[in-house]
Amino acid sequence: MIYFKGVHIMKKKIITGTILTVSCIGLFFAGFNANATVFGFKWAHKSGNFALVKASTSNLNSTYNGSAFTNGIAKWNGAAGAHIAIQSSTVANANVDLHSVTKAQWTSNGWGSTNYAVTVPYNNGVACASGAAFSDPNDLCPTRADYAAIYFNQGYEYSNQDKKEALVAHEIGHAVGLSHTAYIGVQTVMAQGLSKGTDVTAYDIGELNSLYP
Repeated sequence: MIYFKGVHIMKKKIITGTILTVSCIGLFFAGFNANATVFGFKWAHKSGNFALVKASTSNLNSTYNGSAFTNGIAKWNGAAGAHIAIQSSTVANANVDLHSVTKAQWTSNGWGSTNYAVTVPYNNGVACASGAAFSDPNDLCPTRADYAAIYFNQGYEYSNQDKKEALVAHEIGHAVGLSHTAYIGVQTVMAQGLSKGTDVTAYDIGELNSLYP
């Protein structure tokens, strides 16, 4: 689901205003082809055909900071042939910021009580959607995104460590342009709700590399 509700998200903080939730575990997408697996935008930070992600965990709590983050990014970094490189970064140098959000703030934001995480890509400081309910993130980012904020719900967390790690990988996949896949019979870390596995697969690598050939 892509919708706006109650809060505007900017780099490194949450302030009052209007908010875009672009993609999250447990939500559905409206307005997209049912089998869409990539958004239209591509990640602006690249080296050759590799998407480069510099991720800050300064605003994460212990649930996702530490091994969940380290092993989560390793799912992509260790995927042979995947055109992506993810590294830990300071807040000042990050192009992706990961945040933990309290249950009270999450509820106030209207992000849904059973959603684990929300990813918000930006281009030139503008959230990648038009502002209308169920709007397509390609509205304002038809070709590129240069920053993303990823928010994790402290009030609704996986108890399984592997799923916590997979959730990190899943949301970073959204940040660089991967949507949910609805293909039946495909193992993928990008399935809604992590319903088709917790590891980056050959299918995921193929979808990623279609954006960064």
